[in-house]
Amino acid sequence: MIESTPNYNKTDEGKLKYEESWFRRSEIIYSQLQVFSLAAMKAPAISSAGGIAAVLGFYSANYVELSKVEGKLDHFNLVLVWWPMALMITVVLPGMAYISQQLYVYSLNNEEYSIETNQWKGTKTSNIYEAIGNCFRVGAVLMTVLSYVFLILGGYEFWLLAT
Repeated sequence: MIESTPNYNKTDEGKLKYEESWFRRSEIIYSQLQVFSLAAMKAPAISSAGGIAAVLGFYSANYVELSKVEGKLDHFNLVLVWWPMALMITVVLPGMAYISQQLYVYSLNNEEYSIETNQWKGTKTSNIYEAIGNCFRVGAVLMTVLSYVFLILGGYEFWLLAT
């Protein structure tokens, strides 16, 4: 999240150059952060979808052998629980990320500019928007981690199925 720039009490020209470089640097950092967060959200979806296809192929090719061993089909059923759950979570994540960013924009739009300090200050409304946006952001991160956990659990069950 881009915070307001610190006070810089030299000349107006120096302040302007400082703020321009600060915003340029911030834009680069946050654009990289967005790319990495999107990749982190897509990875479990791609892995889960591929895993589901693989386990269905494995099941259809080995049904006769799997049905002879008690408990093997239970592992198959658990694989088909964990991987689709990971996939469903990753479908929800972009929506949560969008809502968090939209709330952040609302927060910025409701800040007030202070001439005395030459900075933007949060208002009660902007702080509420920011807090709710942060909840969505943290929720999206936690759900991403949860999708990785489900992916790992499905992989473990598939390993038990295949061995």
